[in-house]
Amino acid sequence: GADAVIFERLTAGNDDLKKVTREYLEQFGSSGLRTLCLACRDLSPDMYESWNEKFIQAKSSLRDGEKKLAE
Repeated sequence: GADAVIFERLTAGNDDLKKVTREYLEQFGSSGLRTLCLACRDLSPDMYESWNEKFIQAKSSLRDGEKKLAE
């Protein structure tokens, strides 16, 4: 699910925390609860501008727009 996508994109390290979090997600899901994983990252202004240019291009792309947004 979406949590797998978030976990794939996390920085290496904090393996114990990731393991516990996965266990909780599985436990909650088995109980019928819905979960949502979020992640954040601090960006420099230059990094943001570079990302934003690509985002705007992908958002307005008629071909493979969803794929480009995921990149």
